[in-house]
This record gives sequence, C-alpha cells and structure tokens, in this order.
Amino acid sequence: MEGTEEIPLHIVKLNTDFTILAYFFLLTWGVHFLDNKLLKKRLYASFCVISRDRFSLPRILFYNLLHGHNKHLYGNTTPLLILGFFTMLPNTRDFWIVTAVTGLVSGLGVWRFSAPKTHTVGTSGLFMGYFGFIVSRGFFVQDTGQVLFAFAILIFFGYLFQLVWLRRPPISWQAHFFGFLGGILSAWLVSLLPLFPLPSLNAP
Repeated sequence: MEGTEEIPLHIVKLNTDFTILAYFFLLTWGVHFLDNKLLKKRLYASFCVISRDRFSLPRILFYNLLHGHNKHLYGNTTPLLILGFFTMLPNTRDFWIVTAVTGLVSGLGVWRFSAPKTHTVGTSGLFMGYFGFIVSRGFFVQDTGQVLFAFAILIFFGYLFQLVWLRRPPISWQAHFFGFLGGILSAWLVSLLPLFPLPSLNAP
C-alpha cells in the first residue's frame, strides 16, 4: 500500500490563511449586497455606530461589516485583505486577536470621540489596526526580521499614516486613529503570550 505524502505545514497554513480571508471578503461583500439590494439599508440603520448614544454602544461589535456605498467598500477591501494577510504571517492566531482588539478599541473611540449623533460604519478601523500591528510587533517581540519587514510595509503603505490624522468629512479619523492604537495594543498583547503558555493536555 502506497504511503500518502504529508503536506508541508507552511502550505497548510497558507491555505488556512487564504480561506479565512476569502470568507472575510465574502462576508463583507455579502452583507453589503444584502443591505443595499434587498434590505434597503435596514442593516445600516440598525447597526451603524451613533456616537455618544448609549443604546448604540453594542453596535461596535458589528459596524465594521457595513459600508455606506460601493466606493467605500472598494476602497477598504484591498488594504484589508493585504494587511490582513501580513498580520497572519507569523501566526494565524494573531489575526483573530488583532481583529477583536482593534474592533473594540476603534469602535469605542468612534462612539466616544466622534461628534454627537455621527453615524459611522466601515472596515477602515480594522485595516488600520492591522497596519499598526505590523509596524509595531517587531519592536515588542524584539525580532530583527519583523522590524525590517515593518520598514518594508512602511515604504509601501506609509500613506496610511495620513489617515490617522486626516480630518475630512465624511472620513472618520476616530476609526483610523483608534484602530491604529488598537493594532499597537494587540502587538503588545501578542508579545506577552509566550509568558502565559496554555496548560498541557497530556497526562502526567
């Protein structure tokens, strides 16, 4: 009986990463199509973050999946997928940590610091979090290779820094700024994980 050749782990990881990003792409575009073509913006009305409205606060868990119009989603998709992939490179787990932490930090920043009654949606806070994570994680883990990679990302995506401070309605600088801070916070948290290893499930 012939043996089956084992698939290299890095191939398995790449397949997993691309699958996650594909589902993420389908989710954001699927929600956008559903809301704009079938539900007549009902999801937007129900889940956009309305700043300083206490009943709107739980919406920070969902507002990243919504977009106001096609151009908004087009502009966010490419950096989201590219920076999301680079976030996964060392460890796919990091993507989920950064997504969760950045989503919360960015959402809270939007809710608290936007002008009262401002409506905010979009994934730009997330990709700014991925950007912040990538450019800072090498310094937290003290890895020369990741620091050099961060500089390479800065060369190609340095324009994103202007989004941190850009104050031009209807662009939400709050989502960008606090998303970027959420990415740096995520990099710090990820650097601490080796200090708290999971307990072994093996019998003594």
